[in-house]
Amino acid sequence: MTMLWSLLLATVAVGAPTDPEIVELAGEAFGKKLPEKAVCINRDMMLPEEFEGEPVAVGLMHGAEGCRIFGVVVKSYWVSLERAALASMNDDAWARANSKKRGEFMQAWTTNVMTAFDQFDIGDPRPTHDATANGGIVVETSIWQRTDKKHVAQHTRARFFYDNDGALETADRDTGPKWKSAFTVREYRVEGVTVEQVMASLKTKGRNLAKCMDAGWKENMTISGRTRFQWTIRGGKATQIALVAEDDDGSGIANCYHRALQSIEFPPELGGTVVWSFNIIRSEVKAD
Repeated sequence: MTMLWSLLLATVAVGAPTDPEIVELAGEAFGKKLPEKAVCINRDMMLPEEFEGEPVAVGLMHGAEGCRIFGVVVKSYWVSLERAALASMNDDAWARANSKKRGEFMQAWTTNVMTAFDQFDIGDPRPTHDATANGGIVVETSIWQRTDKKHVAQHTRARFFYDNDGALETADRDTGPKWKSAFTVREYRVEGVTVEQVMASLKTKGRNLAKCMDAGWKENMTISGRTRFQWTIRGGKATQIALVAEDDDGSGIANCYHRALQSIEFPPELGGTVVWSFNIIRSEVKAD
């Protein structure tokens, strides 16, 4: 870290900045005051101990495309993406490190900060070269990015180029195919009532069910699978609701479906037992 960076950071009060303070710093860097909902904050860092600056990744919302990394707060001081990695380290960690260790530093920095608001595809990013022609480091990773279309994600290959001093030179993203997720509901078994009668009631609370998919996709853009429930219609309610089959993706979406089913009202004269499937289907978006 240069003497200038050491002096700048030394003037800042010790202690993690609050969210409102980070929003204010982001606004100053952006050039105008920003609403809190326009700023994304990620403090969940798992960096090597050499990163002592308590970095906080800060992004800006881009509509349906979600958050994009904008800058980093290091010990309550705003730092641009170009210099943030070195500003977050202790004074001599970079100077002492060999090329392999520097690659590990930049791999961890890319994972935790540069892609803080993206979703990884397969595995962690890895330094693909210990050194480029000018002695820098390249970190590559595959990620999923939101697009401006609802429930459509794009597969992307991201490359981050750091110079020999640990500064970010360029960040390139090669976009690949787009995939769309769709929510469907389908009967599996019906006894004592008709499909049309059940569907009519499900549609009255259809938004509650669809919100489960919205929440699941927000957490995982590759979420997919079928979740099957059985319940008994009695007294205008869904009773004895039981999960009978699930594609286990660890999303917890079945709990959300269960709560939505509890809110559905059926005509009081209906009575029967049904099994219904709630599905999230992914398909590649064909190019125009």
